[in-house]
Amino acid sequence: MLAIAESAGLNPDKTKAFISHPQADAWLTHNRNEALRLGITSVPSFIIGHNLIKGAYPSDTLRQLFSKALAA
Repeated sequence: MLAIAESAGLNPDKTKAFISHPQADAWLTHNRNEALRLGITSVPSFIIGHNLIKGAYPSDTLRQLFSKALAA
């Protein structure tokens, strides 16, 4: 798992510290349950304003969505 984290650009020392923390499983379970509660079932997913955006979109589309949310 550390090799995957490193290949994704995560700091290996911070990753080790997180994995070894006694609350790590509880944090991950909480975050997973919160994501499911919000309807997040895929990656990537974004919550922009009050809208759940599932899937990959061009950066221009995401900018437009953020701009609309900020203007509201």
